[in-house]
Amino acid sequence: MMNRISQLALVALSALLLFAGASLATPRAASAQQVNVTVTVIVASNSGSGVDASLSAHARRLQQQFSQFDSFSQSTRRSLALAPGQSGSVSLPGARPATILLEGQRNGTILLQVQVPGGSTDIRLPPGGTIFLAGTPVTGGTAILMIQT
Repeated sequence: MMNRISQLALVALSALLLFAGASLATPRAASAQQVNVTVTVIVASNSGSGVDASLSAHARRLQQQFSQFDSFSQSTRRSLALAPGQSGSVSLPGARPATILLEGQRNGTILLQVQVPGGSTDIRLPPGGTIFLAGTPVTGGTAILMIQT
């Protein structure tokens, strides 16, 4: 009888330690691979209204890279916390989504797939990097996605 109780206690203790170890290890592993991505949807047009004050830190770069437009307005801004294989979306004007998929990280570079209506592209960004992707027609102009890691 005592041997049977000792076996049950040992099994229960082992299960408890296994559960505790798994619950302690999982958040650390997930947070080490998780990447924070901020997506800002900018509508570019030729309406003559200039650059939104919310985009002033990026005004020069927007005007240089997208000189065919004279107006840039912020439509949406969303922060996504993504684990490898996980995606998040942001609404484009006209209720269509853009989807960002974290493919993973390699050699200190963050690998993302960006899907918009009409196509997709793979991008590589260093931590703290910024990229502008443009070309999707939306209500009011052309969407520019500013993606920051």
